[in-house]
Amino acid sequence: MIFVITDFPNQTRSYLVATDDFALKVKGTFLDALQSLMELHYIFDLAYAKELKPFFILMERIASVDVSKTFSTINDLYGDLKRKADSINDPAPAPNPVPDEPTDPSRWSRCS
Repeated sequence: MIFVITDFPNQTRSYLVATDDFALKVKGTFLDALQSLMELHYIFDLAYAKELKPFFILMERIASVDVSKTFSTINDLYGDLKRKADSINDPAPAPNPVPDEPTDPSRWSRCS
């Protein structure tokens, strides 16, 4: 669950992410809080609230995360997360370079 706390004189907002018996303050925006909430469920293998399960399933599909996958060791989990992060951080392939202008005068066309 995400709690939004607004300070009315200053109109500033802070966000708390709560699961089970504790809450964590999140620095950033609502989207950062949503990401933190999903990460908490994923890392600690927590069950989604029954009322929010369809929403979180949609978010999993958008993010291409398979929460039903289990890991036998923490190293397996780390390796999977590292591969996903590397695939996100890989730079896009460079576009094909534009060929230089032809230098052979016989290839030039004349405008009449």
